[in-house]
Amino acid sequence: MLKASPRVPKNNRGFTLLEILLVLLLMGLAGSVVVGRVMPENSRGEAIKQAERFAALTGLLRDQALQQGKEYGVQFDKTGYRFLRLAHSQWQTVDNDRRLKPQSLDTDFGVVFTPGESVWLESLEHEDLQEEDDDNEQPTNLPDIYLWSSGEISPGELVFRSVKPELKVVLQESGDIYVIENNSDGKAS
Repeated sequence: MLKASPRVPKNNRGFTLLEILLVLLLMGLAGSVVVGRVMPENSRGEAIKQAERFAALTGLLRDQALQQGKEYGVQFDKTGYRFLRLAHSQWQTVDNDRRLKPQSLDTDFGVVFTPGESVWLESLEHEDLQEEDDDNEQPTNLPDIYLWSSGEISPGELVFRSVKPELKVVLQESGDIYVIENNSDGKAS
């Protein structure tokens, strides 16, 4: 005789496809919120890394200028910066040191360089005018930051604007280079 299969009670059948899809949707939404909050911290970490790299490479170049008795510089463009050296009255890209190769920056960082005291700029302009009179050659490829063989640096600030608080690489005339945070109230910390 055939036996009837036992019936499964209604409360013991498992999850429906709709219930599983709803749980997956909620987990996806929760995951996107978490990723959205983590990503800005990663870009901030990248900005800190870039600012510290610039400060370290510029410090290395300052030391190299002092040790070798040569003049160096840093030039900025839309995509990053490169290191220059003065050779035969011309500024040339440093190509003999792989650490000082041209550096590309992410366009999201919004890097802005502001020269320091105008007395340096006036002095350099006056010096350039005298050289033009002597050589009748136009200086090309001029750096934005000068690193002299005396260990001095033309003062200025490099600001990474895409992160809050802003990061600044401060270059002081004495040769000091450091990274600071500039809070929204304009005070450095």
